[in-house]
Amino acid sequence: MVDILVGIRLQYKLTQSELAKKLGTTQTVISRVENGSVNIGIDFLQKLAKTFDKKIDIKVA
Repeated sequence: MVDILVGIRLQYKLTQSELAKKLGTTQTVISRVENGSVNIGIDFLQKLAKTFDKKIDIKVA
C-alpha cells in the first residue's frame, strides 16, 4: 500500500506537504505512512483514489 501512495505522489511530482494538503492531512502523516510506521486504512485509500481519479484494486488471498 505504501507503494501506491509513493507512486501517486511521484507521478504527480508532489512533495509530502503538497500531497498532505490535497488529502487534508499533515506532512507528518504522509511521512509516517511512507516509512511504514503508520498503516493506512480503506478510508485513506478511498480519499487518495478519489483525489487523483484513480481506481485501487485490493486483493485478499
